[in-house]
Amino acid sequence: MSKKEQTLEEILEHLWEALKEKDLTVKEVLTILSGKLKLALLILLSLCTLISLPGITVIFGSLISYVGIRMLFHKSIWLPKKILKLKTPNAFLKKVARKGLWFIKKIKVFTHPRFGFVLNNSFMKIFNRVLIVIIGLVIAFLPLPFTAFVAGASVFLISMGLLEKDGLFVILGYLVCILIGAVSFGEVKII
Repeated sequence: MSKKEQTLEEILEHLWEALKEKDLTVKEVLTILSGKLKLALLILLSLCTLISLPGITVIFGSLISYVGIRMLFHKSIWLPKKILKLKTPNAFLKKVARKGLWFIKKIKVFTHPRFGFVLNNSFMKIFNRVLIVIIGLVIAFLPLPFTAFVAGASVFLISMGLLEKDGLFVILGYLVCILIGAVSFGEVKII
């Protein structure tokens, strides 16, 4: 099976196996994700947001926005050579890959192609990509309790929906976005 035909589950299993063997560089992680790079990377980053400590989410949110911008303009992921050579935090990535793999296996039974109107027309494609950029910025720069967790869940749902061609997951991601907006607006109003 070629990398382009790999499922997300197979990609995460490959990442898990590679992480058990040695510490990986950023370039090696991106190579493993290369079959469905942008969406797989968004899912991995959103899982990192769900598992990480507050404060570190600035990094993951910024990366989510960056990937969203690259998707919006149909550009490949570009990183400087110095960053590509950096070692990834192996223990943290193992945890993300293991928990992500477990979660993907559980959620996979619910995904199948449906509600194509949310995915297929050009307006919705642009809307989904812009929304990912905005949510990434919320994760990075809105320091409200649980905002990064909820926003990470939204990115996860939208990315899973796009990857699996499941518009219902994308719609669920929208609903989580509305929740973020309501919490953020309510928090600002109280202050």
